[in-house]
Amino acid sequence: MTETPIEVAEGVHLIRLPVPLHGLTSVNVYAIEGDDGITMIDGG
Repeated sequence: MTETPIEVAEGVHLIRLPVPLHGLTSVNVYAIEGDDGITMIDGG
């Protein structure tokens, strides 16, 4: 499964990261663009 990031706000991208668990197909990870680069956030 390949997911395309979705821009949810300017500079904030939602990535649905696939996981191999029964009943859970993906987790949400966010990529935030900043002056120093990109920061990845896992809300779990």
